[in-house]
Amino acid sequence: MNSIYLRTPLVSIIIPTYARPTNLCRAINSCINQDYPQIEIIVVDDNGEGSNFQKETFSLLKKYIDNNQIIYIVHKDNRNGSAARNTGFKKSKGKYINYLDDDDVLGHDKISKQVEILEKKIEYGASYSDSVFIKGKRSKFIKNPPETRRVDLILAGQNFLNTSTVLFRRDIILELNGFDERFNRHQDYELYIRFFRNHKMIKSNCLPVYKYQSKNIISNNPQKALDYLQFFLSAFDDEISKFPLKKQIYSYQYGYISSIALINKDYKTFKYCISKIRKNGKISIKQYCYYIYCFIISIYNSLFH
Repeated sequence: MNSIYLRTPLVSIIIPTYARPTNLCRAINSCINQDYPQIEIIVVDDNGEGSNFQKETFSLLKKYIDNNQIIYIVHKDNRNGSAARNTGFKKSKGKYINYLDDDDVLGHDKISKQVEILEKKIEYGASYSDSVFIKGKRSKFIKNPPETRRVDLILAGQNFLNTSTVLFRRDIILELNGFDERFNRHQDYELYIRFFRNHKMIKSNCLPVYKYQSKNIISNNPQKALDYLQFFLSAFDDEISKFPLKKQIYSYQYGYISSIALINKDYKTFKYCISKIRKNGKISIKQYCYYIYCFIISIYNSLFH
């Protein structure tokens, strides 16, 4: 028998959900199908009580609620993802915490392998996995290093530790006081910056997390995405300015916004982001090629949508 089953601390998986109930059951099933026996699943519905999305979500989840497979919590009003995660944490009882996005899928051994390594390696505050990013019929495997203690690698897009891949110790989340609810976006980056001031993470050899990339409000609103990014950067400007990869961070972050601005024909936002990228270095040939691709997508959307 695997030694992990001789000591099975409770793990809480917290799933915030908002405006996209379609794939929520898939995420929940990936939790139920874990090969680890001690799991509680907490779904926090942030659609707002009585809204159409809330009613649809409840209808989809009723079978899980009736079978006591999940704990279902409804926010009276829409608050944001940070608040939903904090609500779930307050209800949770687990020694370990996994925040799972509502359209992601966990590999069946994720929890068992990560609990096992954290029970042995008490000097680490969390464990993470690799990812598979899926968009339509395309997929890309993202391999992460064996351990990390540098948040600048994450902010610069060189390590991809999306929230769903990480299993945290409960006492670390308590120490950090959870997510900062002022942040409507970049909540994971904000938490990671505070986490890595005093802690480090180790990778487990579990199966990857499947990260499904679906369209969201931000994808169609470059200016709002830019506002959220600048709020995040301004909050941590002094700290980011001291990171070894500070130029790469600004280039990577503004590069994403510039791409969605080009796809949405928001040339004012695109031009602004390009100026920020150039301020921190040259635009790579690879990035220029991607801009051509984004421009072609924008033309295609205009002609056929």
